[in-house]
Amino acid sequence: MDFALMDIVDLYILRILYNDRGSKIGNIALAVHLSQPSISQRIKKIESALGKKIIERDGRYVKLTAFGIAACAKSVQSLNTLEEIKDIVND
Repeated sequence: MDFALMDIVDLYILRILYNDRGSKIGNIALAVHLSQPSISQRIKKIESALGKKIIERDGRYVKLTAFGIAACAKSVQSLNTLEEIKDIVND
């Protein structure tokens, strides 16, 4: 696993996938201000870094795999921690 390939935008994508299960790539793209192809590429990059599939595609929708649910839950915790640190620094 090469976590160095992942960045904070990837964590935001994982949080959206986790919080809005059954989402469309287009909705994720709008939320993080990237194109749909960029989101698809980032998801492939995340899967490569983790070494497992995190989503299954169903037409325009994406559904988290069991591994994806677990991985996204941990990423949400990590992102929340990073946001808490940012708040502490800004106070």
